[in-house]
Amino acid sequence: MAPSATATRRALQPLWSALDAHLAPRLARGALLCVSGGSDSRALLEATAGWQGRAGGEVAVACVDHRVRAAGGAEARAVAALAGARGFPAVVLTLPATSPSEGALREARYQALAALARQRRLGSLVVAHHEDDVAEGAVLAWLGAGGGPGGAAPPRVTDLGGVDVLRPFLHLPRATLRGALSALGALDWIEDPEARSARARVRRVLGALGRGRDLRGPLARAARRRREDEDALASAAQAWVRGGPGALEVDAGAAPAALARRALEQAVRARVAGEPRRAAAGIATALSLVAGGRAGRVDLAGARLEVDQGGVVRVLGASAVAGEPAPTQNVPQAPATPLAGPASMRTVDGKRFSDEADGRRPSDEQP
Repeated sequence: MAPSATATRRALQPLWSALDAHLAPRLARGALLCVSGGSDSRALLEATAGWQGRAGGEVAVACVDHRVRAAGGAEARAVAALAGARGFPAVVLTLPATSPSEGALREARYQALAALARQRRLGSLVVAHHEDDVAEGAVLAWLGAGGGPGGAAPPRVTDLGGVDVLRPFLHLPRATLRGALSALGALDWIEDPEARSARARVRRVLGALGRGRDLRGPLARAARRRREDEDALASAAQAWVRGGPGALEVDAGAAPAALARRALEQAVRARVAGEPRRAAAGIATALSLVAGGRAGRVDLAGARLEVDQGGVVRVLGASAVAGEPAPTQNVPQAPATPLAGPASMRTVDGKRFSDEADGRRPSDEQP
């Protein structure tokens, strides 16, 4: 027996309330829904389709085919067709073959999605990360296998090359999203084929450890508290960053260690189009020079850190160091993570978009 209209609305209301709170204030700039066809993103698609606030701005859907699995292309096209049936313009992004590692795939996916959002002049990428993802990510971070810094929950909103990555469902458990799909009779989502992934293994371990008790809620709450701590530290670290257009300076010798590292990450982020974690090894090298009272230079991909004997670190972007002669003696360069090439795109609504229109390259984001 199908649920009543009242029961269906009740099941969808938590998702609609999340969209009201977090997407509606940004929708005037447009939004790109990231939909893979799994239960989480399918819930995002279905909830947005029935959401009264949908008329507040342009909403499009993007589906990514990483060309890792034979069925990936057909699944992406099916999801795009479903989005079209819900009234959304839909784009299939077919990415160049790359490393099958989760991190490399995520990097390539977010680069392509951000480029498409900029091309379509859509201000937000909307993803369906939820409370279970927060808990699993915290465990992965504690194990050194991914997740946010120190097990912190991802922020509700992060900047990705001028595009907001929005996570409206972070406070909702997976069961709520699947409950909404059940009420709609939308049970034909695509099951995650990566049953051996690190996140899937963590999911199974948490189930075994809980012995009937759901550990995801307490873990997610701990991760959210950690996020609050990280945000407070980041705010305090900003006070240690000085300078202007040419170079930024961080008095790493005077700052507490936790603030010195974060201040350097912020300065690098301001000078390099990429996440500071790409420069983590270089920042660590600079801080070791500071701790030893030594001067030196650390060359990064697109930036330079110059350390004086007083512990002040100058952060210069590529334009500030362009044309300088090669150094005679350098601290070994920190390795840079290679970036994936541009995605090829085709649409299902008769339009074509290219991510080559904007040369900026967004950073990865965790989730």
